[in-house]
Amino acid sequence: MNRTYQSLLTKAKGDQSAVSKIRAAQRAWVAFRDAQLAAVFPRQDKQAAYGSMYGMCYDDIAAEMTRRRTTELRRMLENWSEEFGAGCEYE
Repeated sequence: MNRTYQSLLTKAKGDQSAVSKIRAAQRAWVAFRDAQLAAVFPRQDKQAAYGSMYGMCYDDIAAEMTRRRTTELRRMLENWSEEFGAGCEYE
């Protein structure tokens, strides 16, 4: 994910507004990921509540979320144009 994110920033470097917004979106995604994981595993004492599988389950969910985000960033990167950003080709 980080390589794709850095490549997107490099491709957008001519547009500081776009770079700023991409960075803001990534920070928001990281906050969302962390909040989502906290919601999935809300108990204070994780080991007592979820047992020995907690770490593996947490990592599996985090990895899947990261794969999805990487796909989103890759689509933006592949469809980036100097004039329009990711544009309508985002999906």
